[in-house]
Amino acid sequence: MLPRERIVDMLAKVTPEMLASYLPIGTPKQIARHMKGFVDAGMRVIKILDYGGMAGLKFGPKSAQKVREAEDELMRLVNE
Repeated sequence: MLPRERIVDMLAKVTPEMLASYLPIGTPKQIARHMKGFVDAGMRVIKILDYGGMAGLKFGPKSAQKVREAEDELMRLVNE
């Protein structure tokens, strides 16, 4: 188990660019394009989550809509 101080120190070094290089971040179309790379590599089960609702109530209602848009776009890309 890592001591709290070491975890806080590591997190302080994380930049938005680091997260963006690892996690799909962007519009539903950008997310779909990112995930298509995984499908092309053989992935067959994909679950897209939008954590925007965690930012507050005003973002929650759009969360499910954005996930559906990304899923629909991914299906369109895969079926081209």
